[in-house]
Amino acid sequence: MALVTLLLFQFACKAPPLADLERARSEMEQVRRDGAQTYAPEELGQAQEELQSAQRIVTLQGARPGFRRNYEEVISSLQRARFYREQARRLTKVRREQARRDAQGEIEELRSSLSRSQEIKRFLTPTDPNINRQL
Repeated sequence: MALVTLLLFQFACKAPPLADLERARSEMEQVRRDGAQTYAPEELGQAQEELQSAQRIVTLQGARPGFRRNYEEVISSLQRARFYREQARRLTKVRREQARRDAQGEIEELRSSLSRSQEIKRFLTPTDPNINRQL
């Protein structure tokens, strides 16, 4: 029984997790399209590094004989990539919303300044038509 379990364990992780790798690439591209390069570049970079690491490990393990292949490190790299990708996604959402609020505040401040300057202009504009013609 122990021998059968050992053999099953030996062959359990012999196939590369290519579907997981492709899904991770696809999700990484989606996060990038959502603006992570702008709002969470460090986290996106870390996720990309982990994804590249997983790809390198798949390549290296593929060069080994079948009975010596072990893709557990690939799974670990993909999990780390997923963590950093989710961090990037979360930070992108938070930072985009903060940027939107900041921009809205700036717009309101500019509108207020414009309104005050128009009031000042009306106050300083002479009401005598003769003076207006001379200006």
